[in-house]
Amino acid sequence: MPPRVTSYMSSPVITAKKNDNLAHIRNLMIRHKIGKVVITEEDGETIYGIISKSDFVRILYNRKKYIKPLEMLFAYEIATTPVLAVSDNRTIKAVAQIMVNEEHRFSPSPRQRSEVDRYSD
Repeated sequence: MPPRVTSYMSSPVITAKKNDNLAHIRNLMIRHKIGKVVITEEDGETIYGIISKSDFVRILYNRKKYIKPLEMLFAYEIATTPVLAVSDNRTIKAVAQIMVNEEHRFSPSPRQRSEVDRYSD
């Protein structure tokens, strides 16, 4: 049987709110040894976007645009939106094809959304 999304999902999903600053999000990534953080609306439930390590690299590369310290930059300013949720029983090959065709980043699967945890300092 081909590998499924469930084989590669991290749990629990680490989230931050869209008004959290990037220093907080960077600290979450370091603390939990992850490369992506799901960004939610202020309700903590509705998915707004996603931030990855590559977004931080882009900030470092574009220092003229992002001259403020990370404490003064907020998730909503750099989060990739929209994100797509895929069923956790999809094959990795099918999801890879969607990623190539749609050029989106992915959030937790719909079933996993109920397991989304919010970690704070």
